[in-house]
Amino acid sequence: MIQGMNLSKSYANIMGLNITLCEGMTCVVGESGSSKSTLFSMLSGLLTPDSGAVYFNGKNIYTSDSECEAFRLAHCGYIFQSDCLFGALTALENVATPLRWGFGLKWSESRKRAQAALDDVGMLNYSDKRPCMLSGGQRQRVSIARALAKRPTIIWGDEITSALDSTNALKIFTLIRNITKTSVLVTHDQKLAKLASRVITMQDGKISDDTYDNKKEVLCL
Repeated sequence: MIQGMNLSKSYANIMGLNITLCEGMTCVVGESGSSKSTLFSMLSGLLTPDSGAVYFNGKNIYTSDSECEAFRLAHCGYIFQSDCLFGALTALENVATPLRWGFGLKWSESRKRAQAALDDVGMLNYSDKRPCMLSGGQRQRVSIARALAKRPTIIWGDEITSALDSTNALKIFTLIRNITKTSVLVTHDQKLAKLASRVITMQDGKISDDTYDNKKEVLCL
């Protein structure tokens, strides 16, 4: 499904890198400065490579700005270190509003999908709470629900647990692994990476290791 071909980004020392993403949970790990977030951003449509291409279903997503935007909107759900919630909106509104304005869904359908996603992450009972009334872990669960409500092909996450304690971090990683078909997560935590079916290690702009867990089902898309 996602193929990075001859990817280069000069400031990150990434030169001619090739990679194919697979179904299941993939974790990208490495020390600070290893360029793991840069690789993640290029593959997920957030950062145009200096050269090379990223193919989704045989099409280069960087052919044009409109092609890249269409890929992000239709196929990607993003979760970041910051929950990026709107403080004036309730948890339900934070999840439903992007569906209403991004996809043009009626409010009734947006609300229905938002409620289902909040239920998946155990936050349905907090639907009427604003971000200031929620803990850090709860806000992150709402941001996960917002990504899931899109029903994306791929969930992308970059250091989404760095501000959380180990217990909540484990809960969030386990949640994503259990309720999403395909996810690609950048993390500095090797313990969390062990939950993944595939672990890609970055070092100095290169892939130094690419390991599959044979006990878990991994299908190249």
